[in-house]
Amino acid sequence: MSAPRTSAYPTADYIVVERLPAGASILVGEQRVHLCDDEIDALVDQLTAGRTPPRGGRRPRRGTGAAAVADLVDDGFLNPGEVLTMRTGGRTHTAEVLVDGRLAVAGHIKESPTEAASFVALARRSGWRAWTNAAGETLEAIRWRWRASELFESDDKELVEEWVGFCVRRRLSPGTVNQLQFEAFASHMDSAREPQALAAIVEWAVWCRQRKFVREEQPLLRPPISVSA
Repeated sequence: MSAPRTSAYPTADYIVVERLPAGASILVGEQRVHLCDDEIDALVDQLTAGRTPPRGGRRPRRGTGAAAVADLVDDGFLNPGEVLTMRTGGRTHTAEVLVDGRLAVAGHIKESPTEAASFVALARRSGWRAWTNAAGETLEAIRWRWRASELFESDDKELVEEWVGFCVRRRLSPGTVNQLQFEAFASHMDSAREPQALAAIVEWAVWCRQRKFVREEQPLLRPPISVSA
């Protein structure tokens, strides 16, 4: 296998990559470059050199399963070694959170909360809703708090975090808004702040839909809410 090229690759407004059995063929503008595996790695290093992850050095959201749990560990919402519990079939089961986001349960290492929950329940279970921390908070609730505080950016961020905490405590979905839900949330605040609060929560709900944290067919507002200024 040839050594990676050290010269700069051509630049263009677009790049087309064609996967081959060995390496890849890359069309950069009008110029085609054939790369072996080592050269692909070198190109990736070159293209990402000097780039920083979003949000001042934080890496982007990594996905589901152990990677999603690892996000919660990395940002302090869960601790390595923390014990989660789950009740099923009249028994209480425990799982230990590992530093990489996997769960250790009954002598087995599971790749996701759902895999761990299904393993102990002997049936398909949503681990995000089944596993709880010592405070009785589900992993799903913890993940909602993480989304609001670590991923969402807004001038009214604190209001949104307050909204998410309110919904989590009442076991409501923080990603959508309905009339009674909002009225209960706003009952403790000055009425003059209600329009600002509603605008912030709607902005949050739209963002949750864009990120696919809620189902697309789920109404954004149920029913439409109007708050007079």
